[in-house]
Amino acid sequence: MSASDLIKMTKPMLSVGVGIIGPGLIGSALIAQINKQAATLRGLLKAGIIVVGVCNSKKMQQFAEQAFKSYYTSCCFACEYCTASDAVPNMYLHYIRMGIHVVAPNKKFGSGPLDRYKALKPLSLEAGRHFMYEATVGAGLPIMSSLRGLIETGDQILKVEGILSGTLSYIFNTYSSGMKFSDVVLGAKASGYTEPDLG
Repeated sequence: MSASDLIKMTKPMLSVGVGIIGPGLIGSALIAQINKQAATLRGLLKAGIIVVGVCNSKKMQQFAEQAFKSYYTSCCFACEYCTASDAVPNMYLHYIRMGIHVVAPNKKFGSGPLDRYKALKPLSLEAGRHFMYEATVGAGLPIMSSLRGLIETGDQILKVEGILSGTLSYIFNTYSSGMKFSDVVLGAKASGYTEPDLG
């Protein structure tokens, strides 16, 4: 028996309550992924993920506080924000103070006011809560988490260069003289390179 097998046998089951704010395309895909991977996560990581509720950004304040109060005593609780609403990032600091882990699949918070972003890191360390995100750059490649991992293990990043947009990469490689730019953009959308809302 390996050491990892022994750890799996003796590790207690971790319950993770997840509240999902934003039941659209990304939120629905996340729910499907959680349902599909539930048995694997229980067996491999000894973690049971429970989706405790889903709401839109208009109901998020009430939802997060009620869900947190209901589930916090029995499990770890995280809110997954699957919406591009401008109102949602303004609540991250409040939720971290409440003891809620925050997970965001977009760049709304990080591309907002710098003072708000700078306030989050020390607050999350003090509260023992995580702010996790993966911005949609590099055609969905996990660039941010890779860079963060390098920095956290002592590497110094001197420069990052490249076309970090799948949409722009498609356009640059497809567009040629005589083509309508709008047709190339629509081709990128049809191929799945753009974000769902081009507005």
